[in-house]
This record gives sequence, C-alpha cells and structure tokens, in this order.
Amino acid sequence: MGICQPCSAVMRAAALLTLVGGLVACSDGAVSDETAAAAPTTAAVTTTTRPTPAGATTEAPETTASAAPSTPASSSTTVVDVDPPPIVITSPEQGATFASREVRFDGTTEPGAAVIVWDEWVATVAADGSWSIVLILEPGTNVARFTATDSAGNTSVAERAVRYDPPDPPSTTTTTAPPADPATTVIVFYPTEVPEEHRQGSCGFHSVSTWREDAYRCGVDDDVLHYIYDPCFDTGDHVICDVSPIRPGPGFILDLTEPLPPLSVPDGVNPWILEFPDGVVCESAPGATGTIDGSRLEYFCTDGSWVLENLRPGEVWTGHRVVIEGLGPPIIDDYGFTPIRRVWR
Repeated sequence: MGICQPCSAVMRAAALLTLVGGLVACSDGAVSDETAAAAPTTAAVTTTTRPTPAGATTEAPETTASAAPSTPASSSTTVVDVDPPPIVITSPEQGATFASREVRFDGTTEPGAAVIVWDEWVATVAADGSWSIVLILEPGTNVARFTATDSAGNTSVAERAVRYDPPDPPSTTTTTAPPADPATTVIVFYPTEVPEEHRQGSCGFHSVSTWREDAYRCGVDDDVLHYIYDPCFDTGDHVICDVSPIRPGPGFILDLTEPLPPLSVPDGVNPWILEFPDGVVCESAPGATGTIDGSRLEYFCTDGSWVLENLRPGEVWTGHRVVIEGLGPPIIDDYGFTPIRRVWR
C-alpha cells in the first residue's frame, strides 16, 4: 500500500495518525494518496448495562473501545444490599395459650420483603411491611418459624412458640332415669315327684305360709316331739310335706290319721318364698318371731336379714328388708323397701 515516505519509519513506531478527508496525513506534513478506508480509524466508546431487580448487585458494564491507548474506558458504581430485612412478631406473645385452634400471627418487616412460615406458607405483606397469617395449631406446644426475604435475597428468621389446649369435649353422658325394675314373677308351686317316704300325721287348718285352697298346716308326732310342716300340699292323691323349690328332695307323703278339714283361706296373695335381685332368698317363718315397729319379722333370708310382714304387691313387688341383732331392735342395717324378683306361693 502507499505510505508517506518521509515518515514511514515513524508509522512503524506507532506514529499518531489523523484522518483528513480521504487522505492520510503524516506527522511531518506529508500526505498519502490512500483512501480513508485503508487507514486505521478511532471508533467512538460504547457502554451496555444489563437490567437487574431493584436493590440487586449490578455487574460491571461491557465496554467496546478503539485501539487508541489514550482513550480511558468508562466505569460504573455498584451498590450491593447485604443487610437482612428486620422481622418482628407483634402478636401473639411468646408462650401464649389458646383454646381455639386457629390463631392469627401479626408482625412487621421491610417493605417489599416476603414472609414465609416454615418455608411453606406465605404471609400477606402490606406495602408498609406489616404482615399477617392465620395458622392452624395442633394440641400442645407449636413453634412457628417466620423467614423474611428481601429483594436482594437477604433473609432473617424469627420464631414464636404458642400452645393449644383444646377444650374438653362436650359430655355425651345424658341423665336418664334408671331402668325400671322388671316385673316380679309370681310362681304357683306344685310338687313334681311322688316321694317314697311315708309319715303319719294330721292337718288342722290352712297354711299360714301361703294362702291357697290346697295348702295346709300339718303336724307329725314322734315319741318325743310334735313337728309342724307348713305348707303341705294336697295333690288329690297324696298330701306331700317338706318339699320346696329352694331345697332338694321330694319330701314325704303324709298318711293322714284323720280327714282334711274344710278350709277358709284369707283373700289375697301371701307369698311363701321371696327372691331378691341380689340372689338372696327369704322363706316364711311360721313360728314365733319378733317385731320391728309393730311389724312382724315374716321372712328369714339366706344372708341373715329379715323381711317384715308388710309386703307391697304390684307389678313389681317390694319388701322391707332389715338386718337386726337377734329377733328385735336395734336395726343394724335397713335396706328399705326393695324390689323382689320372684315370689312363690
């Protein structure tokens, strides 16, 4: 290519060139006839900055410069946010106890920051940085961890422990009347076996233990004593004594020494044997007994108690049951009128 002869050596030493129209001027004033396209040029300086979120770190701008060593590169200042956003829990107080499962948490943080609970649930944050969220508690102590994150990625953490004590469940127990006592079963007893044993004796009148047309009060004599059996039952073929639904054995046949007398039986039902719901069985005591407040001790029971004579018949029979010392007062224990499960007559 064409160069200025007088200054060609200077150019090889990086002489300063100046673009003049379409010619190249040398430093000594000589002018080359080469066009400007063949000569090196000095380009203008260009700067490009990538956009980033507000408050984020800004990278240094890319710069394209000419080869001229005397032109300095442009520069920019980067402001880096390294301060974590404050997070304050204003309510509830630490250690607060609640009877409701849903509890609202409130607090403040840096405007523009996000608040997340346990890295999962996002709180609602207002423009001024106030935030709130409603959490569902489990019974016992609950710890909520809140993380505030600003736009630069800085974080801060706060925790709050509260307790949920569920109220006692409503009682499912309803007050109801006790179940009614079942109706008393009235059993008319008949001997079912024909005894083999025979004794001689006679019957003077109706049974005292039970008022029935076929029940008698009978006696048997031996060489020393006179034994009373009550009731004895006329089956039509035999008179059978000493038989009971609560004792084993078929009893004996009473061979009458005289005919049975005609009977005049009182009205009503006079039970012979009583059974209470607790399993205690009481049998009529036709002999001499004592009295309590004018009422005869009528039935002697298997547990040592007595039942007075004033039974109350009905759908559910009741009897006044007492425990006494001997055959009279004082009363050691008074059961009062007690329902009777079964009666035999």
